[in-house]
Amino acid sequence: RYFSTVLRCSSGGLRLWTHYDAMDNALVQLHGEKRVLLFPPRAGAGLYLDGSSCPVVGPAVDGEGGSWPAQFPAYTHARDAALEVVLQPGDVLYIPALWAHHVTALHGPSVAVNVFFRELPEASYPSKDLYGNADPVAAARALEACAAAAKDLSSLPRDHRVFYGGIAAARLLRDLRIEEEVGAMVAPAAAAAAAGAAVAVAATKAAAVDEVAFWQSCRAQLRGGSTYP
Repeated sequence: RYFSTVLRCSSGGLRLWTHYDAMDNALVQLHGEKRVLLFPPRAGAGLYLDGSSCPVVGPAVDGEGGSWPAQFPAYTHARDAALEVVLQPGDVLYIPALWAHHVTALHGPSVAVNVFFRELPEASYPSKDLYGNADPVAAARALEACAAAAKDLSSLPRDHRVFYGGIAAARLLRDLRIEEEVGAMVAPAAAAAAAGAAVAVAATKAAAVDEVAFWQSCRAQLRGGSTYP
């Protein structure tokens, strides 16, 4: 179901920020080379999307110099899930709907064409969608409901936010059956902290057991008449 065609011309080194389109598209490279990072749908939870765009830009996209954006801890997990391709003249890359992508023009001028296709029936999309990147009506409505729920819960004390927010998040993951794909991406920092805490607790317990065993050994040897230096 054809929607539109866009001609894209850029100078070398130009980066197009990480974003997603709600429609399938074919990227046809006509001149120059282009590097494309493709993020699968499950990585969307780690891209901190504002609208259709990710706030991680510039060299931070690749963690250049080992510097990943600390304010976006889940991004590193999303980046690990990304695929990388380099397009040369004559190449065509199919980008499915909801696969976020970051594009960089390489080695001088780049000329390409995007051809967009509707993945869903036409009635699923907003009637006024000039660029073809508006979310399906049902998805937009669900995102608005999530934003409203977060706003309502934000007025409550932290323990209430943890309790009710946790119920809401778990219900979404469970009811949509996306725990495996999205769960580890949603809050990797919290997961890492929890894992670290578990390791620390285990180490503390092990140390306590060793200490008890040491003093029991000392007591046994003292009863037997042994001496210590």
